[in-house]
Amino acid sequence: MNEQYRKWPLCCTLLGALVAGVCSAAGTGAGGNLETVSTPAMESIKSNVCRAEDQSFGEQLPEAPDAGAPDFSCAITYTQLTERLRSGRLHIVDVRSPSLFNDFHIDGALNIAAGELHAKAYLQQSPLVLTGSGKNDVQLYRLCRRLHDAGFKSVSVLQGGMLIWGAKGGSVLGQPPAVAPSRQLSAQELLLEKEFAHNHFVLMPEMLSLRNQFPPASVQAQIRGKGLPEAVLRSVKARHQRASAIIMIGSNALAFHSQADALQKQTDIPVLVFVDGKNAVKEAEAAQRAIIASRSRPPRPQQCSQ
Repeated sequence: MNEQYRKWPLCCTLLGALVAGVCSAAGTGAGGNLETVSTPAMESIKSNVCRAEDQSFGEQLPEAPDAGAPDFSCAITYTQLTERLRSGRLHIVDVRSPSLFNDFHIDGALNIAAGELHAKAYLQQSPLVLTGSGKNDVQLYRLCRRLHDAGFKSVSVLQGGMLIWGAKGGSVLGQPPAVAPSRQLSAQELLLEKEFAHNHFVLMPEMLSLRNQFPPASVQAQIRGKGLPEAVLRSVKARHQRASAIIMIGSNALAFHSQADALQKQTDIPVLVFVDGKNAVKEAEAAQRAIIASRSRPPRPQQCSQ
């Protein structure tokens, strides 16, 4: 056998080890699931060498190298979508993975990956409503902008995705997961949500030490108890800016989910909760910094040997 070809298996082994190492490092603090961390460096890692399994309720969308600004004007509420479904013809495009789509979906929805929509020329003149898991919706608003720029006539995004559809009692084909665990954010998902200025964060008193880590204009400290839902909605209204999601940050999971249920009944804005504590946030931030630092260093050359 030619000497050149005898070296290939070892080189491939070394390359495989390098890829595995990058993916492993990226999963630090995230249970090995790369999809729950998102920074420019992380997106580069994901798009080039790493693959991850879908999360239980929905995976993150792949980002283009220049994703552009999100277009929140694309958002429509659950109520607006149900009205459109009654009054006219439109296509609901579910961008979640085929496995999640097969588990449950809106009747009549199309399952098309986000990265494949640009190639669907037959949909350019049709009204489209994009839906995802309900977490990290900012990526769908970026996709909406890119589709408009590509010539798609009418594209909207269901605010809160399948999460709000389930929370509001929308009918589906299949068996959706329970709403409470589906709305709960991991620390990595919380960091993703922090990057979207239209999100509204509500910190409980025990979490106020995190106040400076969130956009100042969107942080409100609220009282506990039965008056919490009304207080949250007043704080959202006081911002004079439409909120993409209400994200409640505390430490009492049982009480929080009960309050989130009460709040969700009063608004079409999706309600998400984080209850894993301050240390989980700090660990996730440290993991992100480590990933960014590792990507800023030039790669080590891999030497093939016999």
